[in-house]
Amino acid sequence: MIKMVNLSRPITVAIRGSVAYEGIIQSTVRTFLLEDSFRKDPRTLYPAFLTINVPAGNNEEEGRGLCV
Repeated sequence: MIKMVNLSRPITVAIRGSVAYEGIIQSTVRTFLLEDSFRKDPRTLYPAFLTINVPAGNNEEEGRGLCV
C-alpha cells in the first residue's frame, strides 16, 4: 500500500510484520533530477526515495522494494 508521508517526520516501513526501516527520509535536489530523467512528467516527480531489501519468503524471489 502506498501512502503520502510527511517527510519532516520519521516513518516506519514494515514488511511481513517486521520493521524494515524507521527514520526520516531526506528530500534532495538530486532525487528530483533523477526522477525527472526517468519520468518526464512533473506531476509524477517524487522528492525522496527509500530502497529496502526484501528477503525471499515462501515461493518468492528475493527482491527490492522502493518507497517513494
